[in-house]
Amino acid sequence: WAAVIELSFVACALCGDAERTFLLAARTQMDCLYFVAAFWKLTTSFLDYRTSCATVLFAELATALLPEALLPVGGAAAAAVFRA
Repeated sequence: WAAVIELSFVACALCGDAERTFLLAARTQMDCLYFVAAFWKLTTSFLDYRTSCATVLFAELATALLPEALLPVGGAAAAAVFRA
């Protein structure tokens, strides 16, 4: 992936208006990279709460950001969100 960005930099430098053209090309390439990475992650294993790491990551994030009153330990809301 780095080679593609380097190649686009060299191509933009040879064409003349390197700064503006390269920034547009690099931004487009990074947008494509993040889209493809997110799409690649959407598999049946990722969407299954029993085998995915997303459940653990979401649980850590929710306990850090949400107040305990919203998701009390052993409550119905916590059981629905953190099916384990």
